[in-house]
Amino acid sequence: MLGLSRHASSEEIRRQYRRLLKRYHPDTGGAQASVEMLAQVRQAWTVLGDPQRRQAYDRELKRPQARQNPAASSRPVSTARPAASPWNSPPGHGREGPGFQQLFRKVFRERYQQEKPARAVDGKDIQVRVEVDLETAFRGGKQRIRLPADVHHPQRQVVEVDLPAGVRHEQVLRFPALGFPGVAGGKSGDLLVKVGIRPHPRMQIEGKDVLYHLPLWPWDLMLGTEVTFEALGEPLKVRVPPGTAPRTRLRLHGKGFGPAPRGDLLVIVDVETPAPDSQKKRQLLQELARLYGKRN
Repeated sequence: MLGLSRHASSEEIRRQYRRLLKRYHPDTGGAQASVEMLAQVRQAWTVLGDPQRRQAYDRELKRPQARQNPAASSRPVSTARPAASPWNSPPGHGREGPGFQQLFRKVFRERYQQEKPARAVDGKDIQVRVEVDLETAFRGGKQRIRLPADVHHPQRQVVEVDLPAGVRHEQVLRFPALGFPGVAGGKSGDLLVKVGIRPHPRMQIEGKDVLYHLPLWPWDLMLGTEVTFEALGEPLKVRVPPGTAPRTRLRLHGKGFGPAPRGDLLVIVDVETPAPDSQKKRQLLQELARLYGKRN
């Protein structure tokens, strides 16, 4: 499974284990990433990385009857340390044929069956953090979450959970039985997800209200205007009265953050003041200044 000879040294096994762990891990393996192969590499290390288990494994390999018919031997292996959880037999991807794989499974499985815990032990909770945008926090929905890799349930490295609509920044959500599995009939732990909401360039949450910064030209505030924009996935329209002062808040009831009843959307009028980039624009601004007169 590790691609090494039976006579490989402990250091060779360690180096190869680390190399394959990096190759098959979802975070570092790229196109070669494989949950199945990652589990097999870790299972091999469980036996070969421990000196006592390695000795027991080597003794089984040296027995002629074990190499010819590994299933025929029933002598228990008693030199290994207790296993932490049940063994899931890996598919036969070894380099020495089916007998090699059967022998590998036998060494580990018999040891677990002999020393499995006498009482049920509940699995631990898993705590993760996810970052979502404000729109996703507002509407909720499915969210894929990568769990810490674990050799005993590699198929659950990625789970899909339902985020409730209106989830808050730093809120912790509990999803039962999605944590590490229990041992000997124990209950699985829970998955605890802390939600972080990424900053939005124009919106921010204030309680259940949403502050929306709307950039306008100075003449829009002076003459008044009607602006259509989109917030939280919904097209909205706001009327700006003539003579509106900068930083004025225009309230749209029931258009804020959820869940129901939703808060309000407060449109904050921001003013953009571009510098004149031509002589004509400068002359027009100077004329406008003369018309309004100088301030005391």
